[in-house]
Amino acid sequence: MNEKLAADTAMGAVTLLVGDLDAMTRYYRDVVTLEVLTAEGDTVTLGRAGRPIVILRHDPSLRHAPAGSAGLFHTAILFESRAALAAALYSVARHAPQTFTGSADHVVSQAFYFTDPEGNGIELYWDRARTAWS
Repeated sequence: MNEKLAADTAMGAVTLLVGDLDAMTRYYRDVVTLEVLTAEGDTVTLGRAGRPIVILRHDPSLRHAPAGSAGLFHTAILFESRAALAAALYSVARHAPQTFTGSADHVVSQAFYFTDPEGNGIELYWDRARTAWS
């Protein structure tokens, strides 16, 4: 197979400006099941296995965008196994079922979509083994 994308290619953490840092931290920690890695002043970094995934930065002037306006489509959060993804999905279903917006099988991955309390899209997904990709 001709590798077009190096196996160690990865995305860095996504920074989100948030109006309510405490509520958003609770959502990403307690609902999405990310761990708080650091919390300093107006910034909280969350991740999995010590790797930063989402950085929340408080911006008290932030307001919800009007419906239909352009903005962030979604932040994709990769889970290391189907079991870890299932645990996160169970947590969202239990704590915030109204945030579910859809799901998809992308052949290379299985994905589930949600909206956080401030209207940002979230994709929780698991990749199939690269050897299964076409």
